[in-house]
Amino acid sequence: MRVKHVPAAPDDLALSVEGRGALRAEESRLEDLFESAFSFAAHNGASEVTVRLREDGFVVSDDGDPPPHDDTEAFFEYGVSAPDPQAGMALPNVRTLARVHGWAVEIDAEYREGVRLVVSGVAVEREQTRPA
Repeated sequence: MRVKHVPAAPDDLALSVEGRGALRAEESRLEDLFESAFSFAAHNGASEVTVRLREDGFVVSDDGDPPPHDDTEAFFEYGVSAPDPQAGMALPNVRTLARVHGWAVEIDAEYREGVRLVVSGVAVEREQTRPA
């Protein structure tokens, strides 16, 4: 299924989307993935979230508290309260939903302005821009 939109972020988060195109995905699972990522951002102190399309997937970046450099994998473990108990299921859900599609997801440990989730292995169909 071609998904052409990103679901709304919670009211306390500003959402921007960069890039035009479509992702080949099962729509309800992709929406759940975004909702889990946005939920994590809200619980992580973020006020802004950006979804950016890439050649092989997409990136979800926020301006919340950055993860420790040495332990980003812990954020994907069920039952880990990072950053708090309400957020403890959000990133494990993101990873599970990505894997169902055959995708990979990781935290960009070099990004220090918040948390950046990099989802790769996605079939992306970019919209062609028309010359003016």
